[in-house]
Amino acid sequence: MGKIVFTCECGKSVSVDRKFAGRHGRCPRCNAVVQIPVDGAKVQQGATHTPAPAANRATPPIAPQAINTSAAEVLPTRMRANRLIAGKLCSICQTRTVAGDEVRNCEHCRSSFHATCWQEAEGCGTYGCRNSPAAAKADANREPRAHGNPRAPGAPIEGLAEATRAVPLAPTRPSFRRSRPAWVVLIAAGIAVLGGIAFLALRNGGLRAKLADCSSRHGIEVRVYYDSYISTSDVVFDLRGVEGTSVRRIDPVHLLFQFGQLLDKRATRRLILARDGRKLMYLRSTDLTELANEYTHGNPVWSFNQLPERLKTMSGDNAYPTWEGGWIGVLKEQSEDLNRFISDWTGY
Repeated sequence: MGKIVFTCECGKSVSVDRKFAGRHGRCPRCNAVVQIPVDGAKVQQGATHTPAPAANRATPPIAPQAINTSAAEVLPTRMRANRLIAGKLCSICQTRTVAGDEVRNCEHCRSSFHATCWQEAEGCGTYGCRNSPAAAKADANREPRAHGNPRAPGAPIEGLAEATRAVPLAPTRPSFRRSRPAWVVLIAAGIAVLGGIAFLALRNGGLRAKLADCSSRHGIEVRVYYDSYISTSDVVFDLRGVEGTSVRRIDPVHLLFQFGQLLDKRATRRLILARDGRKLMYLRSTDLTELANEYTHGNPVWSFNQLPERLKTMSGDNAYPTWEGGWIGVLKEQSEDLNRFISDWTGY
């Protein structure tokens, strides 16, 4: 018994026995129900092609032994979009194909396009495909290679001397573009420095105003400022020097107590004594309050004698010893410690 060979809408070539002529079966590729043509009939493109509904799953399929599956499953170059192609994106017009559209299939990359898009683009729209217009133009412009008369070993390459000849460079104008970032950085740094100076001047203005109200300030150069850029709990009393011969050795201590009396003791944690910017020792707020009050309202000499043993080094140790015993002996040792303190702090 002979065979009937026909092509499904999806492009699959199917071969069945003649005994199935006129019957319905399913395509082995797209699973659609197709009618097997009678002997000598030709299946026209666009013929009725009904997908198998869910209720007709029991339709007897074409016998597997009657299907020739050895044929290459390659879509024809021109066809109508079926369920395999419908919904795919045409990369030329960037729109999706619809079932029934006339499509052009590339035989090299197997991509599908609208037939009109293929014609307008003059080829495949897949980059690098041999059917793409760019590949066709490259093949057309490619010069033929000379396979005969190869260059002998050691022979000079024609045109190499001209290609490698040194060409003098044209003089270039100096560019100032690279120097602009440096100027920008310098200007930004200058603005930041000026802003910091202005900030510190405003921030420490209240301390300088208190120092200006002290009666012993004349002839003594002192700078007062906060020790931290954020906190105001530590105040620095920085002695820079004296002017003239009328300033006594004890006058910087007078100025220290007068300034300490004007400070806000609740907001101040430490009063740091410094010399030319170098921090030497400090007074705690509680000791400063007691000594400054006694200096202002009581006995200044007692505050002078008590000052050295109340001082702490910057590491927190006692700067000078604490004395006990008879009051005459203690007073003598305190007076000597006061002289040492003045020498250590003022330098004279």
